[in-house]
Amino acid sequence: MKNLTFSLDSLRRKPVYLETTHRSVGFVDDVIVDPMGGVLAVVSHDSHWGTWAFPFTYTRIADDGIAVVEQSRQSPRVFLREGRFYQELLGGKVLDADGAMIGRIKDIELVDVVTGDIAYRISPSGFAGLWKPPFSVASIDVGDASHQGIALRSAQREIAA
Repeated sequence: MKNLTFSLDSLRRKPVYLETTHRSVGFVDDVIVDPMGGVLAVVSHDSHWGTWAFPFTYTRIADDGIAVVEQSRQSPRVFLREGRFYQELLGGKVLDADGAMIGRIKDIELVDVVTGDIAYRISPSGFAGLWKPPFSVASIDVGDASHQGIALRSAQREIAA
């Protein structure tokens, strides 16, 4: 069975509930991503429960929301040691292996709901962006990540759009 690819932005504002009791614990506020790996955690916010991060390995994405395991909740700071918020990555530069800018991160797509693997949707830079459509690059092709953006490991490998 082929996994469906969808934007991490589509997870935002989805209800979050406990897997065992189906009790609501808020809504998805953001997603924490390891720029060179995948989704680390889902951050939930609620006026009663507060703000908590749930490791992606302890979440299950369903049509009606996201089921989480209560005992796995942690402070978002734990995951921010390795990753960054999804929203912070948007608009970041994408450099090729030689350091030349090839575009900017337009979106981040979840390509495997079990493992949390991601792909970056890239808008080409410069005049090429006017006629060349956006393309995707798998996170495994990222060799370095900084607050300015990401650098690809080697020759760019595009994922079919």
